[in-house]
Parts: sequence; C-alpha cells; structure tokens
Amino acid sequence: MKNKIFITASILAMLFQCVPANVFAATSPTPVVTTSVVIKDENNDKVLEEYQLDTANTKEVVDKNGDIIYTTTATAGDSTNLNKFSRASQVGSKTFHGWKGTVNISYSESGETANLKSASAKWTHVSGSTAISKSKEFHYGQDLMTNAHNGYKKFTGLTVSASPNWKKGRYAYGVGNKVGANVCAKISGKYVYVFCDVSF
Repeated sequence: MKNKIFITASILAMLFQCVPANVFAATSPTPVVTTSVVIKDENNDKVLEEYQLDTANTKEVVDKNGDIIYTTTATAGDSTNLNKFSRASQVGSKTFHGWKGTVNISYSESGETANLKSASAKWTHVSGSTAISKSKEFHYGQDLMTNAHNGYKKFTGLTVSASPNWKKGRYAYGVGNKVGANVCAKISGKYVYVFCDVSF
C-alpha cells in the first residue's frame, strides 16, 4: 500500500513539474485595443452590421500609488459606404442619424495583472432631428483568470459612468482575457452598440 501511495505521489509531482511557472503570466508586449460597432434589428435582435474602428486613442497617467493608468477612448459614427467587418476610419461628418457614441475605459495592467478602474459613455447629438431612445444600456467588466467581474447600468440621460475599481486579476495572453465596456441605444429603429475592449 505504501508503495502505491509513493508511486501515485511521484506521478503527481512529475505532472505538476510539467506545468510552466508562468502559465498565468502574459507574454504579449502590448495589450490589444479593439473598438467596434454592432447594429441590430429592433424586432429580432439580428445583427445588421458589424465593423471595427481605428479611431481609439490611449493616454497614460501615473496615479498616487505609482501605477500607470491607461485611458482608452473610442468614438463611433455611421458606417455609410463601408462594407461589413471592414476597418473604418470614421470621418467627422458621419453619424448614426445625427448621433455619435463614445466609450471610455480606464485600467491598470502590469504584465501579469490588470483591473478596470472606471468606465463611462456618452451619446452626442451632432445634427438632425432623429430622436435617440430614452432608455439606454451600459455594460462594463473585467474578464480575467482571477477576479472576473461585470456591471450593468440602465440610464435615461446622455452620459453614464461607473467606478468599480475591482481588485486586480491575473491574466494570460491569448486566452481572451480583457477589460472593456459598451453602450447601447436605439436610433431610428435600430439598436446601436459601441464597444471598447482591451485584450491581453
């Protein structure tokens, strides 16, 4: 019996030795920012259009604890004359029937851990008389290997914000770990979503 226990323990020890020590560590030198738009039919939730943007910009500041905080902003307008799934350089005059959506996320990441500090969104009326829905939705979260969280707010104004400042979670590169937020409103009979995500 002692021999069986010893053999079993030896096999388990060998298995754990085969697991890389940095299995939870990121190996990507730079997080990847993805900003996109999804437009859905109001009646059946069918995706009518989906495309990525290349208009996001990221700024860095150092907080009082010495951590670098990244703030990424994505602003989206209409996809007029653009094919589905195409990368779109948005022109200032293009809007969703006179409206533009903006999403901001602020987060920290150290190469192994990350957390969503805050998130916000707004709809801006640029031109025209098309109304935007009174009820709007805002989703935000951190999808990490540890300390994964998400939040949701329904709002009726044009701006919304959240400061979850959840605990840092560990992430691994290439497995879908990310922080992000999206905002949704109904405009001219369609649900328009603007996403801003940072993947590690």
